[in-house]
Amino acid sequence: MSATILLVEDDRLVLHMLTTGLHTAGFGVQAADSAEMAMQLCAGKRPDIALLDMNLPGMSGIDFAEWLKIENCIPFLFLSAYSDEKTVKAAAELGALGYLVKPLDVSQILPSIHTALKRAEEIRKRHQAEINLNTALKTSRCISMAIGLLMQRFET
Repeated sequence: MSATILLVEDDRLVLHMLTTGLHTAGFGVQAADSAEMAMQLCAGKRPDIALLDMNLPGMSGIDFAEWLKIENCIPFLFLSAYSDEKTVKAAAELGALGYLVKPLDVSQILPSIHTALKRAEEIRKRHQAEINLNTALKTSRCISMAIGLLMQRFET
């Protein structure tokens, strides 16, 4: 099964071109022209990764990426016309797996998407391992408390 990409781009021409190119490359694509529409798509089928424009109507790409990260743990890359240091730094600090500067075509995006998908899988595995360790730690604490209570009960 191929990866599903959430593509959020307010320029409909770019959105169509990228959607077509990503489909041709074998990806499933959930296309949205606004953050609001993208949020609705995320509520349906969770994408494997998101490719976001920086300048979206109603919500900045940074704000939407933060929502993706906090609410859904969906990894993301930025695709933007902005290449100033402040914007790129903000994206990196938020945890973007990549930052691509427009204009570009699908063949230029694909290597970054493949790399980001591999990195996202590593992050998911690490996150799952953390959840498993926390669960084991809680279980161990409960067992230790139960043993302590039993020992206390049988000592008296």
